[in-house]
Amino acid sequence: MGRRKGYQKITEMSQVDHKSNKGGLMQANGSGSLPFFFKSLTNGSSNSVDRPSMDSRRSSHKWDSETSSPKPMKFQDDDEDWDDDILSDLTIKGEKFPAFRGDDDTTKYSNSVVNQPDTNSAKEPAIDFQKSPLNKSIRKNFKSLIKDPLSLLSDLELAQEKEIYGVKFEKFYSILQDEQTNEEQELNKLQNLSWNGIPKRLRMIIWQMLLRYMPINNSRRVAQLERKRQEYQQSLSEMFKDSKKDNNVWHQISIDIPRTNAHVKFFSNTKIQDSMSRILYIWAIRHPASGYVQGINDLVTPFFHVFFENYMENDFNVQEDDIEELSQSSGFDDILKAVEADTFWCLTKLLDTIQDNYIHEQPGIHRQINNLVKISEKVDNALTEHLEEHGLQFIQFAFRWMNCLLMREFRLELVIRMWDTYLSEFPQGFKDFHVFVCCAFLMKFSEELKEMEFQDLIMFLQDNSKTDQWNDKDIELLLSEAFIWQSLYKNQLTYT
Repeated sequence: MGRRKGYQKITEMSQVDHKSNKGGLMQANGSGSLPFFFKSLTNGSSNSVDRPSMDSRRSSHKWDSETSSPKPMKFQDDDEDWDDDILSDLTIKGEKFPAFRGDDDTTKYSNSVVNQPDTNSAKEPAIDFQKSPLNKSIRKNFKSLIKDPLSLLSDLELAQEKEIYGVKFEKFYSILQDEQTNEEQELNKLQNLSWNGIPKRLRMIIWQMLLRYMPINNSRRVAQLERKRQEYQQSLSEMFKDSKKDNNVWHQISIDIPRTNAHVKFFSNTKIQDSMSRILYIWAIRHPASGYVQGINDLVTPFFHVFFENYMENDFNVQEDDIEELSQSSGFDDILKAVEADTFWCLTKLLDTIQDNYIHEQPGIHRQINNLVKISEKVDNALTEHLEEHGLQFIQFAFRWMNCLLMREFRLELVIRMWDTYLSEFPQGFKDFHVFVCCAFLMKFSEELKEMEFQDLIMFLQDNSKTDQWNDKDIELLLSEAFIWQSLYKNQLTYT
């Protein structure tokens, strides 16, 4: 289908119900290695002469670092709903570190997580929570929200959300308030509603339900959340008690975390960085086939942002407001523990669907890029021929799109909106639907690209400033176009 015809089709189908058929997770057994040259291109950000320079929100990485493969140490999860072994594959080298700042040996731990210029500095004084009042930005009912996030539904402040989202909010609200007897049926309803976006105040709850982390069923929800959080805390205690780190893994994480969304104050806070470091380290240790791969650090941030925001008042802006004072207030550490555990489990759920993107030679990414080429040939063959004629291979620009799920191309708030739709397509959203989104993204710039030669092509495609003026409507149109391409060409993809 030509590009003009494709866009005409989009207009004709503008009222289509944005849901694709749900299916089980396809097993990927991709083969073949990626060319060496991409290592110098995947994170470099080049600017064309007429384009503004890249801002500091993106960090440059190398993608060829390796980590050691530890030996397994088993921990049995007795959760019948989700049998996930938290303490598998653990080898520790290095020095002793406690699980949380504020535990014994606090200074030693904090110095390892982020770069501390003075390694001999005195231990920070403990916070006296009796003298540290609850920060006005933290919701007064945060303890109830930690125990049962659905206690949010009784919050009077939801009236503001109802005004903004109208009937859409009422539909979400109705599902969440029902005494669910058929959990799968209710999940299908949530998926259908979530495709077109989720109200901000309900986003944490819905995301965790769509990932099958938080049960919809009222009778199981509180107990399972408590069990999974305790399980995560136990893993931290086991990992750092009388044990030693895998310093290679920890070192790479400690380099990447301070550069992750560094322009956002929230992610520059030491406690937040410590927390994200622990999440990534535990995930890497229990997944020795991949270990830690640069790019996974980006995938933590949407979860952390959305989950933390759930405990803040409406007037608190996670991306812009001062986090330092807030991090010293009563209640912050309790919230952080819950957010950290929930983020770990949800990140694990996501990565389980695309883990072959991060194992040796990254066959999942190789397969996704091949599929992107196939779809692009169908949608706009003239563009793919133009790229080929000028010697530009898709891997030179699309590797980063797959490895980081387009997170380097959009502002975080737009990524979060995009994830509403991806999660509604779970477990295929981040794996298969994402390829169609990448195709739709490429086609946005088709006419401009056809006028460029190799150097301008590569510089343009690696320059993320081209989306600086994008908003939610642009993302929603992108997703709608991707849905059309998926409807037309999903049967032509390679899944193995």
